[in-house]
Amino acid sequence: RLSANSAYFRMSYWICYCVTALYFILTSPFLLFELGLIGGLWFFFFKVNKAEDVVTIGQYKIGQKEKMMIIGPLSVFVAFFGGLFSSFVYILSMGTLVVGTHASF
Repeated sequence: RLSANSAYFRMSYWICYCVTALYFILTSPFLLFELGLIGGLWFFFFKVNKAEDVVTIGQYKIGQKEKMMIIGPLSVFVAFFGGLFSSFVYILSMGTLVVGTHASF
C-alpha cells in the first residue's frame, strides 16, 4: 500500500516537502540570508567569473581547483553552524511524518 500510494501521489508529496521547506525558509530570515550568502558566493565564483577564469585576490591567483577547495568547505561550515543542516533535517522529518501518515492509509 505504501509503495502504491507513493507512486500515485508522488507530485503531491513533492509539493508537501516544498511547502514545508518554503515555510521554514520564510519564517526564519537568517536561513534566507544564509541561503542567499551561500548561493551568492557560488554565483560570484562560477557565473560572474567563469569557472575556468582565474580570480586575483591581492597577490594570490585562485584557479578553478582552488575555488572549489575554498568555497566547498566554507559552504559546509556556514550551513552547519548557521543552522541550515538542522533545518534541513527538521524539514525532512516533518515532511516524512505528513507523507508517511498519508501514504500508509
